[in-house]
Amino acid sequence: MAIENNKLTAGKILLSIIFILMCPALVMFISGDWFWIEGWIFSLWLIIISA
Repeated sequence: MAIENNKLTAGKILLSIIFILMCPALVMFISGDWFWIEGWIFSLWLIIISA
């Protein structure tokens, strides 16, 4: 049996936060409209659910 390394490190937490914030930012960037209300609502919803 292989020994698994499942320790939660500061680096893993930081990368998770960056990933959670970059997904909505990418959606807004691709849309080309930073004033897109539905995009902001989706972004907030995604961040809340991910947290």
